[in-house]
Amino acid sequence: MASSHISNEIPVDLQSGIDAVKWPEDSKKPSNPSNVHLSIDRKGFYLICRDQNTNEIECFDIALIHDVRTGSQNLLPRGAEQCRKVNIGTLGDPLLSKWLTINYGDTFVPSPYLRTIHFSCKSRKIAEEWTKQLFYYGHNQRLRNLSSLECLEKFHSKIINSLIDFDTQTISVRKLVHFLCDNSRDNNKEQRIRQTLEYLKLPYGIDATIDKNQFTFDIFFRFYMRLMDRPETDDLFKLMDKDHQGYLSLEDMKEFIKKQNDAPNDRSGRNNYEQQAEDFIKKYMRHEDSSKEIDNLQGMYYESFLKYLLSFDNLIIDPTKLNLFMDMDKPLAHYFISSSHNTYLAGSQWTGRASIDMYRYVLLTGCRCIELDVVDGESKNDEPEIKHIYTPVKPVRFIDVIVAIREYAFKVTPYPLILSIENHCGPKAQAKMAQYFVDIFGAQLLTEPLKSHPCDGHYPLPSPNDLKYKILIKNKKLHQHSSSKINNQNTPIIHKVITPSNSDPSTDTSTASSSSTRSSNDSLRLNPRNGILLEDENLSDEERIMNELDPTNEPIPESKATKAMSDLVHYTVPVRFATFVRAQELNRSYEMSSFSEDKGQNAIRDYANDFLIYNRRQLSRIYPRGTRFDSSNYNPYIFWPIGCQMVALNYQTLDIPMQLNLGLFSFNDACGYIEKPSVLCDPRQLFDPRIRKNIENVVSCEIHIKVLSGQFFCQSREPTYVDIHMYGMYGDTSKRHERRILVKQWNGFQAIYGNTNLNSNALTTKFSNIILPEMASLRFAVSADDGTFIGQCFIPVAYLRPGYHHIPLRNKINILTCTSSLFIFIEKKIYVNDKDQEFVNRLVNPLQSQSHNLNIEDNDQDIISLNRVAQSHNSIINKLEENIRQTNPSMLFDKTNWYQIHAIAGSAFHDRNRFCRIRSVNDIKPEEVLERNRMIESKLQQISIEYQKDLDQSKQALIHLYTKKFQKQQCSEYELITKYYNDFETKIQNDFELQLSKIRDNLKNEKSLVEDSAKSQMKQEANQIKQTETNKNRISLLTDRSLQMNAQIVRSTIDTLEKMSEQVKEILQINLRISLHQLEERKRMEIEKCLEKYSSQFNDLENRLQRLIHNDEYNIPQNNSSLLYDTRMTSASLSNVYPYSPSENLTTSQLQRRQTTD
Repeated sequence: MASSHISNEIPVDLQSGIDAVKWPEDSKKPSNPSNVHLSIDRKGFYLICRDQNTNEIECFDIALIHDVRTGSQNLLPRGAEQCRKVNIGTLGDPLLSKWLTINYGDTFVPSPYLRTIHFSCKSRKIAEEWTKQLFYYGHNQRLRNLSSLECLEKFHSKIINSLIDFDTQTISVRKLVHFLCDNSRDNNKEQRIRQTLEYLKLPYGIDATIDKNQFTFDIFFRFYMRLMDRPETDDLFKLMDKDHQGYLSLEDMKEFIKKQNDAPNDRSGRNNYEQQAEDFIKKYMRHEDSSKEIDNLQGMYYESFLKYLLSFDNLIIDPTKLNLFMDMDKPLAHYFISSSHNTYLAGSQWTGRASIDMYRYVLLTGCRCIELDVVDGESKNDEPEIKHIYTPVKPVRFIDVIVAIREYAFKVTPYPLILSIENHCGPKAQAKMAQYFVDIFGAQLLTEPLKSHPCDGHYPLPSPNDLKYKILIKNKKLHQHSSSKINNQNTPIIHKVITPSNSDPSTDTSTASSSSTRSSNDSLRLNPRNGILLEDENLSDEERIMNELDPTNEPIPESKATKAMSDLVHYTVPVRFATFVRAQELNRSYEMSSFSEDKGQNAIRDYANDFLIYNRRQLSRIYPRGTRFDSSNYNPYIFWPIGCQMVALNYQTLDIPMQLNLGLFSFNDACGYIEKPSVLCDPRQLFDPRIRKNIENVVSCEIHIKVLSGQFFCQSREPTYVDIHMYGMYGDTSKRHERRILVKQWNGFQAIYGNTNLNSNALTTKFSNIILPEMASLRFAVSADDGTFIGQCFIPVAYLRPGYHHIPLRNKINILTCTSSLFIFIEKKIYVNDKDQEFVNRLVNPLQSQSHNLNIEDNDQDIISLNRVAQSHNSIINKLEENIRQTNPSMLFDKTNWYQIHAIAGSAFHDRNRFCRIRSVNDIKPEEVLERNRMIESKLQQISIEYQKDLDQSKQALIHLYTKKFQKQQCSEYELITKYYNDFETKIQNDFELQLSKIRDNLKNEKSLVEDSAKSQMKQEANQIKQTETNKNRISLLTDRSLQMNAQIVRSTIDTLEKMSEQVKEILQINLRISLHQLEERKRMEIEKCLEKYSSQFNDLENRLQRLIHNDEYNIPQNNSSLLYDTRMTSASLSNVYPYSPSENLTTSQLQRRQTTD
């Protein structure tokens, strides 16, 4: 495995290189191998291949080398064995042992864009050494996480090694221009390049050449500075140079570093700013011209300052997060696990092809859960095969896939690999499957549970460290009582019938008749609220597709597992999902269920808290819906915030969801496991992940981003847009967390996106109240005006550093492009809402704060009676709605201003139900009340049992005991009733906050729509003016009028929308008061009923005792709990024993005080 964060150190012999024979890549042409010389540049950026006949040079980016194979892992191309020219060097070594194959490209999906390059070396030893070293360099995480400065070094290396004339050791200006212009003709860019060369006193004629030794990296960096024209970094330098000395002093640098590191979550170097400033000045000034009169330890010039801004020392993320920094000793359920769906497929679900190489490439990304769809072979030898069942996809041999998995399982990460088996094989093929697993995987296969973590209830799952270098099988497992019956290989395949949720989820039932099958299908169509959320997780994709397209289709489940296969399944036992309550009752951490994306979303919608608790204990797997025929992916951030561990995606499709997945799992040493935020795993944390509400003990944050500029080499298209997307908890991913920034200026190499005035807050993107920063992430994406992808970068918010930083852009497989970057400013701070801002200000500046007299009226005077509010409610609502309806857009402005009419008349604020509906007592569900009453009954029964044990006591003590029992029961029931209504009140308040948020969002969206429509209208009017008018003064006058008129309309329209918004808020406030008063009234009535019940019981007890005293009775009958009492006891003494009379009309506060005293 490659070691992280150690730069590639290339031995001299690899820099000198070897002679080899390169096999032609185009298999359609006649085989004509060429003699080449292979070498690696000094820093391990490129594999340099020079044709020894033509001296043409090609540089292969080592970061894009996915795999390197030799020997038995390899396959010779057709005709290679018969070609004598390729068999060079040691003739005693077989050709296959000297053969070196490289898989290369900016995709890992087998396609024309993924190149397969073959070389024949002189000996087995050379082939093995280069195979080992190239793989190590290519998968070094340090190479895959270069800084922008190192990307420039890499780009310079490519210029030097690919454009150089081997004979003269010079670089052609013509080739340099074509290379920087991406082989397109652009006179402006060509002129800019040649002017920059002239400025640097280098040859600049189109037919001139530049000596290699003249074009050092320091010269190239000045070439970059001049070509880009960085006004924003120049302004930043001048801003930090407070004394206008032309350089940054030690004090200036210390102040700048302090500002860069001033963030709550970034503790690196906080107490060592001066030492850091000295080190950086010394490090980056060593290449400055010695003619500059400055002591290297006293300051830093602009060129060195820019190098620092681009360097690894100023990386936008905390570099430690690229290492293996997470705790890997927690249960498996506490990690997100990189997971693949239909791993074998390259292409679409129906017409793609199965490929063994896909398993290799997916495993090399660090993926830790791969899928194998196994079927009986088409031949009669019982050999299992892997294919997409019931599709034209050609199969691949099961044994070949298993061998490839063994070779690649732990090449880039040592942590456990899970094989998700979709088993459609008969007993004989399953017997071979089990034998292959045992024979080929050997000690890597987990064949029995760990002694420290038995597969038993109440034991957590083992940790990734516990299972290092282990392969786990996820396949259907037999029950112990049925395993002996199934172990007969001649037993026909028995299919499972999907039974209703009240059956045992691990029970398999033989298919008896079509009627039973129909009943099983009916259970699939039950409402999720009744408990059935998912179909059988073991159904194939085709069966899922048929179910979705035609509900009457009968599913064809998987084959029942044989004992040999069942015995290999530990910790990942798939079961049919019933309900979350059932799963919690069983408490089997080793069982897991799979959810289609649609069923998973239903579960989140209806049972979010239960789903979250489920994922704290055991594993869940999400897979794409069956109708994604094009192998597209769903957004994984739908399921990560709820704690789902294995969010399986189609790796063959490099869409945005796949880019998010590759981005997240590139951290923590790209080991395939990312520790979940603690609040998703801690059973003490109770919160609703669907609601935008702060989480207890979690500090929310807000982020301000200003995109200043972008630097682009070899870019023929203008980088028009920068899109910034926020992903995270459901409350953090609304539309307001998507921003698009438009380019303002483009010189062919640098794009200016924002206001370069660094003191201005203009064009700042703000993401406020990020409720769980550990779960939130940002994605920056750059595209051309037609949507052409240019580059992207994924950054978790928790790893983000504040200040001025460059973001090197990456391709779709998350590999650095080295030609593109963004320069941004980020401010990251704790989020404080407007309500608490004044309080925080007083804490920060206590001497400056002034006391304010808060006129708070007594709560009793503020409460309006329920009847009065209910009577006035409809009249107030009607009045407000009338005000909204009276806003007649046609009377305000001319009808030609279509967007103004559309904005007001079509405003969503007219829909009262959408924004003003909050839950009330009418929404209390009977089943919830029954559940609460059962809890109360259970609690009271426990108290009775507790006191029943002490009945055999003295007579007076028994009276005291019973009164204490009544008191404790009453307090317990009061406590449970109060908690229930307090919880429901919290739900009402949450509804209110959610509706307020919707109102604000809608207002913002409608304002934005008005502004966009106005721009479109002005543009249209401007075009009409130009077409109809010829006089320039007339055109200017009409254009100004159009601008003024539209500006006035926009202001007036927005004012109207804001007024409508306030009116809707007022209605919402009234609804809130109504609901809270109704709830309080119902709560009061239940508490009074509770008091009356215990008052009646006490009076009954008192009367019975009085009768017994007067009748000189000493025993209470058996059916009255055999109560013994003292005949001398009077009612007065009973009152003394009982601390208060239950008939009193006690207030809530009195009950709470007495409860606390007891």
